[in-house]
Amino acid sequence: MRNLNCSISAVVLTNNSEKTLNRCLNSLTWCNEIIVIDDYSLDNTVKLAKKYTDHIYRKKLLNDFSSQRNFGIKKTLSNWVIFVDSDEYVTQKLSNEIKSTISNPFLKIDGFSLKRKDYFLNHEMKYGPSGKNYIIRGIKKGSGKWINKQPEELQIRGEVIQLKNKLIHKRQENLLDYFNKIIYYSKLESQARFQNGENSNLWKILFEPLNTFLKTYIFMFGFLDGIFGLILCYMLLINKFLVYSNLWNLNTNTNKISAIIK
Repeated sequence: MRNLNCSISAVVLTNNSEKTLNRCLNSLTWCNEIIVIDDYSLDNTVKLAKKYTDHIYRKKLLNDFSSQRNFGIKKTLSNWVIFVDSDEYVTQKLSNEIKSTISNPFLKIDGFSLKRKDYFLNHEMKYGPSGKNYIIRGIKKGSGKWINKQPEELQIRGEVIQLKNKLIHKRQENLLDYFNKIIYYSKLESQARFQNGENSNLWKILFEPLNTFLKTYIFMFGFLDGIFGLILCYMLLINKFLVYSNLWNLNTNTNKISAIIK
C-alpha cells in the first residue's frame, strides 16, 4: 500500500489537445497517478491519454475551469495534487524538486508555487506578462480549492513555498489560433465580471486596454522581447478592450430589460 503522505496526483484538463498532450503526460509519469478531465474532445485526445492513465473522466467544461479542476481534485487519491495544462510540461529538475519538497518532513506547507517558461509563436518570452509573479499549481489535498470561472485562481489556506525550477508552457498555435482564444477568454471574463456585479463604461473601454499595454510593454519590459513582445502585449490590449466592451453590452441589455419590466 502506497504512502499517501508524500504521494502526488496530476490533474490535466483537456479539450482537443492531441498536439501537445503526449509531451504533457509523458512529463508526468513520475506522479503516483494522472487524472485527465476531458471536455468531450473530438480529436485523438482520449486515445492518447489512455496510453498514460486509466483515470479519464468526460465532463462538460461549461466555461467553468474552477469547477473542472475541483472535480479533478475529488477524483485523486494522493495527499498532494499538481495541476498542469495540456500545453505545459514538467522538466526532470522540476519533478525532482517537487518530490523532495513534499517529502521533506521539516517543511510544514500546504502548497507550492512556480514560474513558467513561456513560449509565444515558438519564441521564448522572458519579459512582459511572461515574467509575472509565481502561480500556485500544487496543493495539499483539503487545503483549498479553485475559485472564479475566469480567470480561475487556486486559493489555499496555509503556507505556500516558491519552487526554483520552471514549468514549461509551450503553445502549439499560430497567431489566428491565439486571437480566437483571446475572443473566447474575453467573453468568459466579461461574464464573470458581470456576475460579480461589476459595471463598464466608456472610460474603462478606452483606457483600461491602454493601461494594460503600457503596464506589460513598458513597465514590465515587454519591449525587450522584440516584435514578439509587441504582438503579445497588443493582443492583451485587444483582450482587455473586448472584456470591457462585452461587459458594457451585458450591463446595457440588463438595464433595458429592467426598464421594460418596470
